[in-house]
Amino acid sequence: MTIRGMLRSLLCLAAVCIGAAAQTQQVCPADWAQSITAQILDLRAHIGELLAGAHEQKVAELTREMEEIRGRQQALDREEQLLRQQITDVEAQLTSNGIEPQARGQVEAIRAQLAGVAVEKLRSDRAALEQHQAETSRRLAQELQTYQKVKDWVRQLENALPRQ
Repeated sequence: MTIRGMLRSLLCLAAVCIGAAAQTQQVCPADWAQSITAQILDLRAHIGELLAGAHEQKVAELTREMEEIRGRQQALDREEQLLRQQITDVEAQLTSNGIEPQARGQVEAIRAQLAGVAVEKLRSDRAALEQHQAETSRRLAQELQTYQKVKDWVRQLENALPRQ
């Protein structure tokens, strides 16, 4: 059931209850209307608080997801640094005169694999992670905006409630 449906049901229930009370006692229509209005505002404020809580939870989840993404970016940075160091080491071996001719072919194959496949996989992983970060950042901004709107709505409702 939606929140709007819940409100309709509660309004109908309130009308039935107040109608029954009106039959047993004399109820002033103005007091009755004021009482119902206050109860509806209070109910809407409570529902708004529930909505705000749900949005706050979603913001927290997306914030944790952004932290995980940053952690994965740092891991990719370390992996890239290690890969570049390995490539540098292999190139240093190739430029040294101490390498045997049979081993040179194997070292060149290792360098080609490091510089080709490994670098391409790293780029692909980084691009996918950046895309995920952009999408998560967009969702987080949207959720923060919705959360703030709900909080403002609840504040307006609470300010409209009669002081007791």
